[in-house]
Amino acid sequence: MSDTTATIGLPAEPAGALTGASLEALEAYHAVHAEGRIKEEAFREAVHPKIWELHMAVVEQGHLTNEATIDLHINELFRHFPGLAPALRLAWVHVLDCRLDRVGTCCADGGPVDP
Repeated sequence: MSDTTATIGLPAEPAGALTGASLEALEAYHAVHAEGRIKEEAFREAVHPKIWELHMAVVEQGHLTNEATIDLHINELFRHFPGLAPALRLAWVHVLDCRLDRVGTCCADGGPVDP
């Protein structure tokens, strides 16, 4: 533990339990994603190509709706914590851009952060 960490009262490894939670969430993401791919492929094989095209348009619209909903909620979070909003915004952008192969690592473990 560094003198600075001890001075400000932070634990030596603040990300331990949080990293575990991130890794569990990543595992759940992979499971749900895999299940969705299986169902999507079965549906694609069962329908006419025009139906598939319409389905993909609906799926894309759903993604856009989800992104807009997340933007709304994250901006409401920032509004409720105006003093923390700049730091929260930076953390949000960092987490949003995080590659799946770096979940549970990147900057939280004290290592270098690569773009």
